[in-house]
Amino acid sequence: MNKGRMAIMGVALAGSMLAGAPAVLASHGADDPAGDNRGGTRADRPDVRASGTCTLSSSAKLKLSPQDGRIEVEFEVDENHNGSRWGVTLSRGGTRVVSRAATTRAPSGSFETRAVIAAGSPRTTVKAVARRDKTGEVCRVTATI
Repeated sequence: MNKGRMAIMGVALAGSMLAGAPAVLASHGADDPAGDNRGGTRADRPDVRASGTCTLSSSAKLKLSPQDGRIEVEFEVDENHNGSRWGVTLSRGGTRVVSRAATTRAPSGSFETRAVIAAGSPRTTVKAVARRDKTGEVCRVTATI
């Protein structure tokens, strides 16, 4: 085989290797830093985050993440006080799907409630409400995924 023909084959081989590199990178979670691919790639169905309102000085956040055709819900209330008891309700499309008690814990004086719920229609709205009876404070957050 002559040198010219070997050079062309070498260039062709290198080109085919480079052409496949983006596909290899994408298949290893380049768009999903956590690498967990819950319910598709993050490019297809990104997490939804929302901040809520509280009637006193607490803060509330809601995160919705697709997970295998369902929705992972993470609801956090930060009161900056340990040992406070709250009642928590999560609703999907107006129907209550979770109701439980939560207590703020050290070191931040917050609690987090997690649940995996069935997805409703293609666009699912989740409403999270936390009530602290002792002070009357109410925190509300709504998000749609």
